[in-house]
Amino acid sequence: MNVDLDTDAPRSPDYTHAVAAAFAEAVRVLNHHTLNHRGPGLEYPSDVYRVLGELADGAHRLPQLLQQLDRFLAAEHEDGRVGEDADGRHGGDADLAVTDASDRIHGAKAAAAALAQALQDAYAATARLHQIDGLDP
Repeated sequence: MNVDLDTDAPRSPDYTHAVAAAFAEAVRVLNHHTLNHRGPGLEYPSDVYRVLGELADGAHRLPQLLQQLDRFLAAEHEDGRVGEDADGRHGGDADLAVTDASDRIHGAKAAAAALAQALQDAYAATARLHQIDGLDP
């Protein structure tokens, strides 16, 4: 799956879905590339430092995204464009369903902020690490 990441790309649900899928795939690829202790995906402690920094940057951006998703649902619900299937969790009560979704998004937003801080702390903790027997760029 190839997707050009471009903040100025024409906005569409398909492009938004593709970018979200690319985010998930990026994590899967990172999992594979960092699997082995001394695999080709990591060579120096500075590699860990750099990856943690990028992950921290991404995590710092998640609360804004989650807030925007929450606002979209709230606006759509306010305009009467959101329903819930009768066999859904809330028995077809869109008010309860949207409130539940919003509460869970707020929880995710708090967790994302905590993740961002934890990654920033890990990034800072690895700043002075280097490989003893090799050249660590």
